[in-house]
Amino acid sequence: MPDNAPNRGDDDDAVSSDDGYRNKKRLHFPTVFDRREIVNPGGSAAAEEFGQKLLTGHERRFVEELRVTKVQFYQLADWISVNTSMKGSSRQSLHLKLMIFLYVIGQGCTQRAAAHHFGVSQSSVSRIMATGLEAFADIHRTFVVQPEPTEVCHEPITKPKSAWVPEEGQRKWYNRKSLITQNVLCAVRLDGTFSYVLAGCEGSVNDASLLRHARSKSLKLYADRFYVGDAGFGACTGLLVPYIGIRYHLNDWKVSLEGPQNKEELYNLRHSRLRIIVELTFGRVKRKFRIMRSSPPEYDIYKQILIVYACTGLWNFLKSLEEKPALNKAQEEYLQSMTAWARDNLPSDPEVLRDEIAIDQWEEHLAYIEEMRQYNNAILQRKHEKHLGDEEWKAARHFRLER
Repeated sequence: MPDNAPNRGDDDDAVSSDDGYRNKKRLHFPTVFDRREIVNPGGSAAAEEFGQKLLTGHERRFVEELRVTKVQFYQLADWISVNTSMKGSSRQSLHLKLMIFLYVIGQGCTQRAAAHHFGVSQSSVSRIMATGLEAFADIHRTFVVQPEPTEVCHEPITKPKSAWVPEEGQRKWYNRKSLITQNVLCAVRLDGTFSYVLAGCEGSVNDASLLRHARSKSLKLYADRFYVGDAGFGACTGLLVPYIGIRYHLNDWKVSLEGPQNKEELYNLRHSRLRIIVELTFGRVKRKFRIMRSSPPEYDIYKQILIVYACTGLWNFLKSLEEKPALNKAQEEYLQSMTAWARDNLPSDPEVLRDEIAIDQWEEHLAYIEEMRQYNNAILQRKHEKHLGDEEWKAARHFRLER
């Protein structure tokens, strides 16, 4: 064979080498279908199996991941299936959808993390969150109800919540701390449930403007029933605010060794103790549903508003499942009599009412101090008399022993 003749074996080696190179390229750059298989290798059946294992597994793990108990979960699923448009499908059951939704709002994680955790695609998580937010908005409308005129003692407060908005519209969402937030106006009952929530106001809106906006929307204020609110709202009908320029916050009282020195300080102290219920309730909601601590950029501002309504509505739903002590007949009669008295005797001017409350509280406080002073003096007097008696008894006993 001539030296310059082509070598067929070398050509075969070259062809096989090229095929191997192309195969390596295909393995190194997987297709879209391959990536989906990596995220969800078992399909919808594997996701359903994971959900069933979570339902039948340990109660503690279930609560840590979904932030509700199994009993609460089943009751929530029953209510949603009957009263909302969130339904199960042939590929994903309602229980699985609800678990994914609760996992996202409870852990505050991204949709990608939830997709990997449950073994579903991220697009499925996005659709579940969209339908879930609408369903939980129905829960909010059902369980977050404003009080009737016969109910008493509610406390409103504004709380800033982190928000994400496009760069071109961020200016009006900056709050006084230079953070992008939305203002949320909440009213809370004494049992720690929400009676009113207004979300979606820009972070730059002050408390007084926010209250006026809420009253123009749906907030009801009664002349003979009063909310307990912050001084930033301003004195108005149906709202009791503290005295400005007087010690107010509990931390200020904690570091001080002196108690209230006048009626204004006593009023502010008791006002702060009552209004702390709102701070505690909002803190518990943020600890339970971690998505309330921040707003990822994967949600637009409309969905961020729905997140607030969903979490507060779910909070009231869970609180409604708890057993509450019922009022006895004497307590109901007392409330009815106080309601009738307040309707006929309370002044309509909020500042006059605040002064009357402060004066009555101060007089009761002074009477209590005088009563306690007399009681302590009587105790000290009895101790002194007993001490003298013991000394006389010892002297007499010593005299008898000497004799």
